[in-house]
Amino acid sequence: MKGGSTIQGVEPPSKVDEEFIRIMYEIEQSYNDLNKHEKIRVEQWTKKLCQITTNVTWKQNRNLYARLLLDQVIKKRLEEPFSKMPPESSLPTLNKTQVVTLIPLFLRKR
Repeated sequence: MKGGSTIQGVEPPSKVDEEFIRIMYEIEQSYNDLNKHEKIRVEQWTKKLCQITTNVTWKQNRNLYARLLLDQVIKKRLEEPFSKMPPESSLPTLNKTQVVTLIPLFLRKR
């Protein structure tokens, strides 16, 4: 261990990763009331969002998707982009309209 910060070369989770883990836990706790098809989509989206990367920009985009998914799961209404399965390719950046819907979530967390 180097200075107590790593275990066998594994870096401790960053704030972005810690936030993502918390959001994913909340999604897991909240999605059971959805119908079977919606549950499958949520599971596929969470699998997509859990892809491992060291790219901080991708992680920030991932967290925006996760917050938006959590908001929709809590409301029990899946809308774009979660109204269909996640893309096979990398996630596109959320559009401004989708990000604006997250502003109340940011304010609640502060």
